[in-house]
Amino acid sequence: MPMQTVKDHIKSDILQSAATLFLEKGYLKVPMREIAHKSGVGLSNIYNYYPCKDDLLVDVLRPLLAAMYRML
Repeated sequence: MPMQTVKDHIKSDILQSAATLFLEKGYLKVPMREIAHKSGVGLSNIYNYYPCKDDLLVDVLRPLLAAMYRML
């Protein structure tokens, strides 16, 4: 499997896990450690994809915001 495909898959796993946890518990109650655990990505490695939880939230919300923009 090419390296980029692996990285895309990891990023997708992180995003899906974060979205699920944010929905279940709320953004403020979900630490990066829990997102890392749920996605199966090491905590130190998750920061290679998202330097902070705010950056992760932006990517989680990006499709929703794009859909809202298209509706306007």
